[in-house]
Amino acid sequence: MSLETINLLGWIGVACCTSGYLLVSLGYIHSNGWKYQLLNALGGLFLVISAFYNHDTPNTVANGLWALIGLISLIKFALPGAVKKVIAKRS
Repeated sequence: MSLETINLLGWIGVACCTSGYLLVSLGYIHSNGWKYQLLNALGGLFLVISAFYNHDTPNTVANGLWALIGLISLIKFALPGAVKKVIAKRS
């Protein structure tokens, strides 16, 4: 990937995470909704790519965790019955 592409992905990641927070803060979307989690997962992923390329380990890890949390939340939306069964088995 070119440096321009990496930087573009990084800026898209910033836009996703920041717009998600703005939309939740203004009440346009809910923090427990799939739209917010999608913005966080995509934003975190794009920021991971940018940070990894720039050898920025702390931001790679932080944004990787951010993206993982968003991804787990999206999976919960996609498979609500399956997640409830796993939680019930662990209880």
